[in-house]
This record gives sequence, structure tokens and C-alpha cells, in this order.
Amino acid sequence: MTNYVFKRPGSKLYTGRYRLKEDAKITQVALGCSNLQVAEKKLREMVEEKEREAAGIIAPKVQREAAHKLLKGHLEDWIATKEQVRDDQYLVGVRNRIARLVKECGWAYAKDVKAEDYVLWMSGSKLSPKTINDFLISARTLLNWMVKRGRITFNPLRSVDLLPTNGEKRRPRRALSDEEFAKLVNESGDRGTVYLVVATTGLRFGEMMEVERGDVRLDDGPKIVARAATTKNRKEASLPLHEEVGEQLRTFLAAREIAPTEKVFAPLFRKRGQFKRDLEAADIPSLDASGRVVDFHSLRYTFCTNIQRLGTPQRVLMHLMRHSDRRLSDHVYTDTSLLPANETVQRLTVPRKFPSHIASHDLVPAGQNGSHVVTAAKMVECPGMPMNTGFRHDQTFPVTPGRNGGMVRDTGFEYAIRTMVFDKILLWVSNG
Repeated sequence: MTNYVFKRPGSKLYTGRYRLKEDAKITQVALGCSNLQVAEKKLREMVEEKEREAAGIIAPKVQREAAHKLLKGHLEDWIATKEQVRDDQYLVGVRNRIARLVKECGWAYAKDVKAEDYVLWMSGSKLSPKTINDFLISARTLLNWMVKRGRITFNPLRSVDLLPTNGEKRRPRRALSDEEFAKLVNESGDRGTVYLVVATTGLRFGEMMEVERGDVRLDDGPKIVARAATTKNRKEASLPLHEEVGEQLRTFLAAREIAPTEKVFAPLFRKRGQFKRDLEAADIPSLDASGRVVDFHSLRYTFCTNIQRLGTPQRVLMHLMRHSDRRLSDHVYTDTSLLPANETVQRLTVPRKFPSHIASHDLVPAGQNGSHVVTAAKMVECPGMPMNTGFRHDQTFPVTPGRNGGMVRDTGFEYAIRTMVFDKILLWVSNG
């Protein structure tokens, strides 16, 4: 084992070097003191601590320090490492979920986190299975990061299973109708312009909140550039703006002095639940009779549904929605109740139904009680029928006017039989 102190040329402070038996190379540390005895003592204590850690007598220093740090402090350290790669909406969601678990499960420190506490909290929660799973995933994400950083030895929630959701959404969304959207825009003041932009570009809430003045390009084809750092798939997207929406946005920006790196829309949504209050002002229910909700993300549903109503080619729709799977556009973001189903059916070409070339009144024009005589020229040979068996056409009995008496006298058939025979004759004649 190597263990000694020395001074670098020109330095007044000691540096220590050591190598334990299991180490492959020498470790060099700055001792930060100019006294030889103090430097040797500090190095000796440092080496003894490393030996106890290697023997398992004490936990590594990083774990000992982490054990005395609040779980909220670890959460902020994790957020600091993710700020450059994840959007604010995601980070805020994770922070809020873990803060709630810390409070309701009594988790002050990492050592307090236990699977039994989470299972008990989960069993008493009225949240949907999907939302409960989001809480578990957020907690696991933080704890797994702490394991990788050496702050804890294992994830205490690793054995907890996610709840089955059966593919069902507890809170299905719906799109806004044209009338509802017009009311929302007109009753929301300056935020109405924001809703116009979102419902005609498909921006998500987190993306909208990150739009800077420099991202809005109103010359040479108005558009908004969603930077890669703000989008869900981490890819930059150029979102075309409707010309009328571009003009309204131009007026919106002209009334404000906004620096190129300042947020354009975020100041209008500082109050939590602002969208819900705007819905109430526009007299739009946030929950309909079918249990579908309207929230900010419903504006993206409205955008997709309206694009579908225009009969847009599928590839163009996927490009505008920034979807890689067409099923997501068709089955999730399209509100089928607003599609022009009835209008589409009414536009179908339906062939006209023409009457048969021989109608019933050609045979018996005068009706049942006033039948004309059916001559031999009007009769058709119907093999196998009792009326014609053993007779020629010129031997067919004439049917005289009248209802029952004359027919029984001339033909020997009852009226009911006569009706059945003539019905079949009409059918054969009509079929050619």
C-alpha cells in the first residue's frame, strides 16, 4: 500500500498520494495544508476511511452525505441535470408528483422511502390507474438516478408493479366545435390570440410557453419555429401560420415591447387554471354529457379534427401534427363527432330505380272489381300451373267482370286461387 505526502515545486501546500491493495493505480488528493504533521494525519484518516468503505464497515462517503440530505434536495439536483434535455412542463410535472408523495407518504429522506408506504398510498387514492402510474414512474426515475450517482444502493420501489389500465382513458378529451371556439377566442381577451395560434398550429402547452419573440417569423410566409429544446420529440419544427392569424399576431406583438429572447405567451398564463376560467367566461362546459373533458390540450385535438374535416391527405396531417404514427392522428386526436358524416353520405351518388317494363295495370287496368277481359294475346304460358295444364292459349277461359260469381261459373276457380295465380303470372311477366 502506498501512502505519503509531498509538496509540488513552488507550492507551500502538501499533496497526498495513496493506493489501496485493490486499487490498480495511485490516487492523488490535495490536502490543503502546509504543516507536515497535519498533512500526514489528514491523509492517514482519508486512507483509513477508504479501507473501512472497502471492507463494508461503513457506507461510501457519497452515500453518507446523501443520507443526510432531504429528498427534495436530491430532486432539485436531478432537475438541474435535466434542464437542458427535458422541457419545463415535464420537469414541473415530476417535481409536483414527487412533492406530493413526499408529503402524503412521509418521505423526508431517501431512507424513508418504502414500497409499503407507496402501496398504502396507492390503495387509498382516488386517482385513475394511469395517473397513479405516472406518480410511480416519476419516483422511480429519481431513485434510479440516485442509484447511478451512488447516493443510494438500490431503488426501494423497484418491486412495485404498475397498475393495469386496460387501454382505457379515464378522462377522454374532445375537440371544440366552431361555435365554441369562436366564443372562447372572443371572451378571452389577449389570450384569444394565443388560442388562435395554438388551435391552428397544434402547439402543446409546454411548447407554447417556451415560444420566444425570435421564434415568431411573420415575413415571407408567417410561421412559428418550435425549437428542438422545447418539442416533445426533440426535433425543431417549423409551424406555418394562417395568414389571418399571422396578422392578428402581428397586432398582438406590436402592442408589446418584447426582446428577441423573451417569452411571448407565457406572461398571459401565470395564473394556475387560467384556461378553465376562460372556458367558464365563454359558457363552455369543461365536461360534457359523455364524460369527455375540455382542457388546454383540447385545442390540439381541435386542430387535428379541423384538418381532418378539410379532407387533408394523411401524410400532410401527420406532418402538421408531428406524429410518426397515423393511428395517433386518426384514433386519438380526431373527434369523430365533429366529422361531416351526414354531409358525406348525402353527397353519395345513388342510382335511380326505374319501374318494371310491364306494370300490373297493363294486365288488369280496371282494378279488382272492374277487371277487363284477359284475351289470349295477354296470356303467357306458365307450365305446371293448374290453370294451363291440358289447355292451349286459344282455349283459355275469359275472365268476365265481377268479383266472385262469374269467375266461379266460367273457370271453376275460387277467387282466392285466381288471385294467387295472377300474382305469379305478374311476377313471371315482370321478370321477362
